[in-house]
Amino acid sequence: QGPRGTLDRILSINDPLRRGDEFRLLLDRLEAEDFAAFIEAFRQDGLHRENPGEYRMALYVWAQKDPLGALAYTRENTRGGWSSRQVLSAWAQYDLVAAENWALANHDGEGANPWLIGVIDGIASVDLNNATRLLNQLPYSRERGEALNSLIDSVGKLELDDAVAWLDELGDERLKKGALERLADSLGRRHGAA
Repeated sequence: QGPRGTLDRILSINDPLRRGDEFRLLLDRLEAEDFAAFIEAFRQDGLHRENPGEYRMALYVWAQKDPLGALAYTRENTRGGWSSRQVLSAWAQYDLVAAENWALANHDGEGANPWLIGVIDGIASVDLNNATRLLNQLPYSRERGEALNSLIDSVGKLELDDAVAWLDELGDERLKKGALERLADSLGRRHGAA
């Protein structure tokens, strides 16, 4: 049937639970060397845009089986960095040191390291200390703003004293100000919806 035929069959299932189960089973059966062709089939005709949850899940599983292969593919075949950041996010969740080292080794240029956004996003909810450490390495930039957004939900769940202590760990006043504004906005939306 081939990757595209299998994918079309699964994505046509109307029952979301059955569809999710079948998709996960398919991903579990794929070997690391099968993922490039599978992702390529997924990207044909914009299937990845129509099914972003499944696409993200496929990148996540590929990152667990072969993060370097997944990154080589996404860097070569996708634009904008989103897919590569998803791979880094998944990789960082189970091997932070390797994902961070890759991100640092593959950044060229003087500006903020865009690869660290994926690493930070991957660990923000489970390792706030290391996520904050990496955030503090980023200079003022759009990338730092994106990385900060990844931490706000986790910080918003802290006790007030712990949240204040977290703010004190931030490296510069501009970062602290931005974090405080985003945290206040997030808490306001959460309590307004309650």
